[in-house]
Amino acid sequence: MIAKMLGLLRVQFLLVIFSVFLFVSVIHKTSAASDYTQCSLRQNRTCYQYSLARRRNLTCAVNGDKFRNCHQIGNAGALNLTCIAPDACKQRCLASNCQSLQCNSKKCNQYCIRGRCNMECNSDECVQECDVSG
Repeated sequence: MIAKMLGLLRVQFLLVIFSVFLFVSVIHKTSAASDYTQCSLRQNRTCYQYSLARRRNLTCAVNGDKFRNCHQIGNAGALNLTCIAPDACKQRCLASNCQSLQCNSKKCNQYCIRGRCNMECNSDECVQECDVSG
């Protein structure tokens, strides 16, 4: 009887934790403008960030302990991309109202389409492309 009651309490506790997590996630996702600093995907010492249809500041700042590169992609949103990485940054703003792209790395590759394309490159090697800019 006591074991069954403890099992029921454990399930209720997990449901409460899940509900709080879900509530916080919804509040975070629906905010008007947000700063985003987390990696959406981690692979080959590269931090990948992606934003879709949202006003957002994407910031990828890695120091080389875990990651040496950043790859940022923004699609269909008012975006500011900032990248700081020891080896390389790749920034893509697609079908967006890109506000700015800023890169501080050994190698920078920046591409912007249909945005303001305010690109800043502080690097030994810069590749920048801006198409259909306003």
